[in-house]
Amino acid sequence: MNFEDLKVIWEEEKPRPAHTLDEEALRRMVVKRAGTFRRQIFWRDWRELGVAMILLVHFLWKGIASVREAGGSVSLLGLSHFIMVIGVAFVAGFIWVSGRRQKRREANCADTMEGNLLKLISHLSLQIRLLSNVAWWYLLPLVPGVLLSIMATSDDGAEVLERGLFVFLIFGGVLWLNLRAVRKQLLPEKRELEALLASLENGGPDTEAEFPSLHEKPVPTSGRIFRLLLTAIIFIVLGWILWAVLKPSQEPGEPPFDDVSAFGEDAAARIDSWLQEQVERSEFPSLSVAVVRDGEIVYQQAFGFEDTWAGREATSETAYHVASVTKAFTASLAMLLHGQGVIDLDQPVVKYLPEGVSISTRPGIGATITLRQLASHTSGLPRSVPGEVQSVEGRYDLEPQRLYDLLAKVGLESDPGTSCRYSNLGFGLLGHALELASGKSLNQLLQEWVCEPLQLERTVFHVDEDLAVATGYTTPPQLPEGHSYRKRLAGSGGLVTCVGDLAKFLAAQMKPGLFTSEMLAQLHAETKLNDGSTTGRALGWSVDPRNPAGVVVSKNGGRGNAGAWIGFAPDHGVGVAGITNIGRPDVDAIGRWLLERSVPGGSSPVTRHGYAKVAPYSGVRWEEDRPIVRVEGRWSRLVSINGIPIGQIMDFAVKEFGGIARKRFAEDLPELLSKMGHDPDWEVTLGLETETGSVETLRVRMTEENRNLVRK
Repeated sequence: MNFEDLKVIWEEEKPRPAHTLDEEALRRMVVKRAGTFRRQIFWRDWRELGVAMILLVHFLWKGIASVREAGGSVSLLGLSHFIMVIGVAFVAGFIWVSGRRQKRREANCADTMEGNLLKLISHLSLQIRLLSNVAWWYLLPLVPGVLLSIMATSDDGAEVLERGLFVFLIFGGVLWLNLRAVRKQLLPEKRELEALLASLENGGPDTEAEFPSLHEKPVPTSGRIFRLLLTAIIFIVLGWILWAVLKPSQEPGEPPFDDVSAFGEDAAARIDSWLQEQVERSEFPSLSVAVVRDGEIVYQQAFGFEDTWAGREATSETAYHVASVTKAFTASLAMLLHGQGVIDLDQPVVKYLPEGVSISTRPGIGATITLRQLASHTSGLPRSVPGEVQSVEGRYDLEPQRLYDLLAKVGLESDPGTSCRYSNLGFGLLGHALELASGKSLNQLLQEWVCEPLQLERTVFHVDEDLAVATGYTTPPQLPEGHSYRKRLAGSGGLVTCVGDLAKFLAAQMKPGLFTSEMLAQLHAETKLNDGSTTGRALGWSVDPRNPAGVVVSKNGGRGNAGAWIGFAPDHGVGVAGITNIGRPDVDAIGRWLLERSVPGGSSPVTRHGYAKVAPYSGVRWEEDRPIVRVEGRWSRLVSINGIPIGQIMDFAVKEFGGIARKRFAEDLPELLSKMGHDPDWEVTLGLETETGSVETLRVRMTEENRNLVRK
């Protein structure tokens, strides 16, 4: 017997270790490990999806807000937001689809020990592929939006390079962590499980110690609690944001009172109650309102918080950004300087710009644009400032050459004087021309020519540390938000003021003093185009000659984090100012409603100036020539209005308005009844047919809100 024979005998008789792990125990270990791994991946994916949804809502809202602020155009920063939406949606969709596909793969595996092992190995293989390729499906989709955002918010190439390098290092760190996890954890575990699967074909493993990855890795209790809390917080925040964004917006509601022009204690209490209701109904962070009559402030009140997070209540002294209400101040400054001969409103603006500066891609036409056309929105310049005109944030600090370079590249939307097109660029250019003509900054001009004479103590273009300004909030959810200064011009929308100062400014617009009668007439007269048609706009103001309160001159302003409205009825010497620190809903309707009810005769929807656009029903449908109306949420056949049979009303409507009789009945009821010789009050009595055929009378208030619902 040679050595080889002895070796064979030795191997055959060598004692073998007994199996210490039966098949059922092994199966339980495999199932347990697979469940642990699946739960870890499940919660990781849902945390990723939760964050992705928050980012989707954030970037989508920011993109829409930027378009709204730019007047419908898409800036580079706005474009970066929309591209980020696409990138984040791709990442979230990829995670979701990968998870669904993995579930389908697992469904094909039998519920045996080998089947459970195959499920676990398949899940590991998927995670290895995902993490190994994280650069293209996770990082790369975010790169375009991030780079565009950097370019949109950076001032020079060095800053772009610096921020780009920082982002590269972050993305590189994410890639390194994922690849390290694959190399150090997932690949070794996969190899171990594949070895276990192979060993099952040879009788199974001898001891469980041969395959340590089957044991559930201990997770510290504190770590598990932390992950659960983090997941809960993510979904609570996500749910709150979605609820705030998707819930229906409550627009302000009309006042339940009519004429409050006496402004006694009872009238003030009714206004207080109504305005407080609007703050709660429309969720204004704060609302400040003032009414001025014959040069005196007869009502002034503030509601809510100038800083909701700090719990700091708004007061009548709280200062706000008032956005485009600024234009009324800039136009008034221009008129004062015109009266003193510093400028001539009918001269071309290029006369006041440095030599060689051209306006538009048609410089010959641009050279004819006058200061008056800038102030009346008839210059033909586009709405938005087409690029950055300053590099300093937090302050209106114009860099003129930036503006001049942009001016030469803009296209005119119409020839000067031929149409009315709202232009922030035009008003910003007007403010700059005033600075050049006077040799003083716009803020200096404002203080010397307007604020000091009128004693406006909280009205400025440049905010200093002594003037606390209400915190602006997004719409919705209400999160603190500032605004960028780089594409804004002070003369167009840079004013900060309080409601009391606005009331004093309105008083000066209604009676000669700071302004002469001729100046006021020019400021408030409707602008005529070259063809003789009127535009509904004056110099910095809008004009409504058919309001129930008479001629109303007004100006509104708004951006994502602020809103304002000022207006006055010159025939009555009454003006109203309202401001808030949120963009939506706006305060225009509140100011207009209060103005209409602050003039004598506000108890009637029919005046010598016009007819209120209101209705007592919120819907109208027709059966032949008989109206069925919705009143207080119930549809009923309308029999009469104020005792006048509906047949008589409709016969008159057809005779008066012909084919549009039904439309006028639905939308212009005060005018229709007035022309019949029956001027209605704000409340009318409707005769409504019940289900039993009887007629019930119901006293109903006519509102603008009802009319808007009818029109829809």
